[in-house]
Amino acid sequence: MKKTILPIFVAVLMIATGFATAEMVTPDHDFPVSVNFNESSGGPDNNLPPVIKAKFEVSQGLMGYEHDPFYIDDDLTVDGTQVDPPMFYDGTTWVGYYAFVFDPNGNQEINVVHADVWHPVRYSPDNPLGDCDWFKYDLWLYALDDEAIDNIFLPYLYAVHDAEMGGSNPIICYADGYDWDDLIMQLLNGQIKVYYTHKEIHYCQPAGYYKVDLFAYDVHGASDLLTNWFEYVIGVGIETDFSSLDFGDAKLSVWKWIFGDWDFGTGGPTIRSIGNWDNKVLLEFDDLGMDMGDEGGEDRWNVVFDVRLAETYGPQKNRSFVEKSTDLNGGEEYYNTIWPFEKEVLPSDWDPRGLYPTSPDIIEDDYFAKCNTSKISFGIHIRKPITYDVYSGTLTIEVEPPHIYDFYPGLPCGETD
Repeated sequence: MKKTILPIFVAVLMIATGFATAEMVTPDHDFPVSVNFNESSGGPDNNLPPVIKAKFEVSQGLMGYEHDPFYIDDDLTVDGTQVDPPMFYDGTTWVGYYAFVFDPNGNQEINVVHADVWHPVRYSPDNPLGDCDWFKYDLWLYALDDEAIDNIFLPYLYAVHDAEMGGSNPIICYADGYDWDDLIMQLLNGQIKVYYTHKEIHYCQPAGYYKVDLFAYDVHGASDLLTNWFEYVIGVGIETDFSSLDFGDAKLSVWKWIFGDWDFGTGGPTIRSIGNWDNKVLLEFDDLGMDMGDEGGEDRWNVVFDVRLAETYGPQKNRSFVEKSTDLNGGEEYYNTIWPFEKEVLPSDWDPRGLYPTSPDIIEDDYFAKCNTSKISFGIHIRKPITYDVYSGTLTIEVEPPHIYDFYPGLPCGETD
């Protein structure tokens, strides 16, 4: 009975679903099969190049502090992929690189998939989109095997897509003519290969937009290129190897200094940058309870301060606040000191990135460069006779970026020049 009912059941089903011309299936029905194999079907003389259908990058966390398996982006509210800096000395952040590649002549002809990664434009205070000006590294991507795709990558890819849909956050960069529906259908069919690698970005690398040129080559040398960018987010910060300052015994009307050293963690005060961006360092002393006094009918502070990065002489020479302010403004020393409760910029005669080549030499433009460690020395000057005692107060140090780049509302995808 099953052999006679089966063809009737199939026929009714196909008609009901709209296939009016459906082929009736009998237990031993034959179907014609054909294929066209000719001189244009492949080979080095008529080869078709591989096609990069899509690519994306993700933030994969700090070395030793990796994110959970489905972590994707450090800021899902901003278009594209954002990667946060580690924000500790000598720290490293991982970035993952994914690519989807197809070869019309058969995926077995895909030979090499690699990415050229470019820094943001060198020495630009605005750090525009990275281009072919400052090469970072060449990364080889490797094909994921079937088990990795099925058990690990597919759930992750769906999470990437869900993040895009939930936050209008385009992480995946598609080649012209492709979209998510094409990508997932062809991936599930096994029509495309998935390539992956990851690489760290050091805390010294500058914030900004990193260009990723992805290339796919086949065994005949034909290639395809797809380009996009990810953002290495600005992180500004310093750390010190001191938590307090003790000037010890100070005499009246004599500058007393605490001298720094170059070795972080030993000896005198040292500071270092821990972010991926330059720092404007702001210092504010209080009056240590010494107050003000009348001086020729003018209220003046009984205590004032000075600060110096690096050395007084030699190749690491750097003017102190008092020296630089006096050079710029002239006049009486008192007016060029750091007054209590006045926030002042840490002076630096160094402009290693050439940010202000035409700017006047003013302290307000000075900055403490990223990836920099320096000795720092502090001076105190008790100007008036006051009661002999131990005085205490506070030094407040703040950090802000001296400049930022223009933020893009959406990172380009698919550019090839």
